[in-house]
Amino acid sequence: MLSTKEHADVFRELLRKGDRLYLVPVPGHSSALPEQLAAIAKNISADLELVETYADVFAALEVAVEGEKKRAIVLCGSLYLIGHFLSSINN
Repeated sequence: MLSTKEHADVFRELLRKGDRLYLVPVPGHSSALPEQLAAIAKNISADLELVETYADVFAALEVAVEGEKKRAIVLCGSLYLIGHFLSSINN
């Protein structure tokens, strides 16, 4: 998520009990530190199943899909991150 966003507000809207949160920086942009976002998320929603940080979106997705068949995976937080992801998989 970009550093300019209202992180707590975003987490309040998105996170639900039992969710798993995988946090990554947004490449090439003013990104909030994933470790700081993790602390905010834990304060907002203490009943998350998992909160982890990763160096990039691909490392996070690798862990997120490991052994999962029924959980939806949502990539969100920044259109820049989604653009980076789509650009990378299309190359």
